[in-house]
Amino acid sequence: AVSATLLLMGGFMFVLGWVNRRESHLAYFGALSVGWAIVESRLWLRNLPFDSATVELLLCSLLPLLAWFSVQFLLRYAGRRSRWADIGLPLQCVVMPASLLLAGPQHLYAMASFWYALLALQTLAAAAYSLRSQYRARERSFWPMALLLCIATVALAVEYASQKLGIRSWATQLAQIATPVAMVLVGLRLLQQHGRALQAAEESKAQLELRVREATAEIERNFAQLAELRVEKVTERERKRIAADLH
Repeated sequence: AVSATLLLMGGFMFVLGWVNRRESHLAYFGALSVGWAIVESRLWLRNLPFDSATVELLLCSLLPLLAWFSVQFLLRYAGRRSRWADIGLPLQCVVMPASLLLAGPQHLYAMASFWYALLALQTLAAAAYSLRSQYRARERSFWPMALLLCIATVALAVEYASQKLGIRSWATQLAQIATPVAMVLVGLRLLQQHGRALQAAEESKAQLELRVREATAEIERNFAQLAELRVEKVTERERKRIAADLH
């Protein structure tokens, strides 16, 4: 249910961000949500037409995509656009699968662990930068976003430690659900902010239209007064001319 919610919400937010290019962070978060729903499908989708090694390779190949979407979402949400990120993150999505294939089965685990750590550091650095920017700007969204990001980080750390140690406990199961739930909450928060921004824009537009109408009415009144003054001047000039002719 959580994966389906994440998938539907992610698709909607991707389309919303794609249509509104100024809200590009919505598109990146939507892509992140869809990608995470696909990765989490391994928990409930059992019978796949691939062997275990192929499935693991495909999942590993999805991780740089998720890191790309995560970093870009956090940077765009903070109002920052990095040229290095625009070039390096897509390139990383090609380099990682190639390195895993070149490593071979004997060194696959070590290479994957290296990439896991590198991608995690990139995402954590982008999250720290985003939160720092929000804190400096005194934005109201700092504490809710900080709380949700901390929950997702702790859940991912618990899940990764469980996989490394081979331990299955209630904490692992809770962590597997906590991350997508936190992402759903982040998505709802973003949609709420987007709705408030649209409402504020509509109110500003209505106020602007009212001011334009008031200014137009004022200009029309001034024009009418000028026209009356012009008629009076012309009439007065004609009277003076007639009086001069009679004299």
